[in-house]
Amino acid sequence: MEPAREALKKDVQQLTAQIRTLRDEIHVQMHLAEMDAKDVWRKLEPEVEAASALAEKASADSVARGKELLARLRKFQESLREKGASRAGTRH
Repeated sequence: MEPAREALKKDVQQLTAQIRTLRDEIHVQMHLAEMDAKDVWRKLEPEVEAASALAEKASADSVARGKELLARLRKFQESLREKGASRAGTRH
């Protein structure tokens, strides 16, 4: 095989290896991000149930706690959207 073609073949093999490595790293990062989101949700979900129970008592404290939980849920939802948008931006 001629030297130029051999060099091109080597470059393509290296590029392919780098692409596969990056793909694998991205898969791991996406999995970890998903695990983090599930952990956050596991902590928030019981609070949603507790807030529903407090709402039945309808006290000023339950309203304040409900608003605080609502803000945390919105923040969590926004973080999921941001992660989803950043993943969508990397797809081609």
